Amino acid sequence: MVGERFGGFGKWRNAPNAVENLYRANEVYVAKGDARAAARRLEYQRQALVELKLLAYMGQLAMEQGCILSKQYEQITRKAYDCRNLLVVVNR
Repeated sequence: MVGERFGGFGKWRNAPNAVENLYRANEVYVAKGDARAAARRLEYQRQALVELKLLAYMGQLAMEQGCILSKQYEQITRKAYDCRNLLVVVNR
């Protein structure tokens, strides 16, 4: 029973992937007219966005199952959506 309750928490290890992808995106230098580098940077940003969405979703599931407190969920989603909003603004 304990394994069922906490079995999904291996996904929490994916949270650093979002940060890693953000760093990778920032390290891609995009010169004017370099469509290949721009596409690479955009792909890293999209991967980070997916990881952030997954993190927020896992937080919601954890709260619904009583594994974390609502205050903890609030912190997770606040940070995830702050990062998400920054990504959206950058890609405009």
